[in-house]
Amino acid sequence: MKPDQRRLTRLKRLERIRDVARLEALEKASRAEQQFARQAELARRSEQLSSAFAQRWEAESGADLRDLRAFHAGLQGLSDTMSRESLQAQQAADIHRLGAVTAERRRDLVTDQRRDAERGLQKSKTANQLAGQALLARSLNRG
Repeated sequence: MKPDQRRLTRLKRLERIRDVARLEALEKASRAEQQFARQAELARRSEQLSSAFAQRWEAESGADLRDLRAFHAGLQGLSDTMSRESLQAQQAADIHRLGAVTAERRRDLVTDQRRDAERGLQKSKTANQLAGQALLARSLNRG
């Protein structure tokens, strides 16, 4: 196999590898986006619950009021935790999205290199054919 043909074969193999890496990166980004959406929804709902219980003051005794305040504090803590986790999920989704873009660029670069190699190989074949035809034409004109 000629060096140009070997290079083209390597580039095709590398292009397939990069395409698999791109698909894996897209899958990770998709999962991270789904996780972020779930976390954001949980954060929103827990904040709504906390806000709803913050408005409630009706209690029959001081102990009931204390229990209501403790429950509200627990809901507020849950809401804060969900907000933090939502932010972390958003950051993870952003990172995975960036990874998918990088994988796409890497695959596109190899695809461009493969196309250039194919064009170069085709040009050399065409040049060899033309040289062979010219040699044949000269030999026929002498004879």
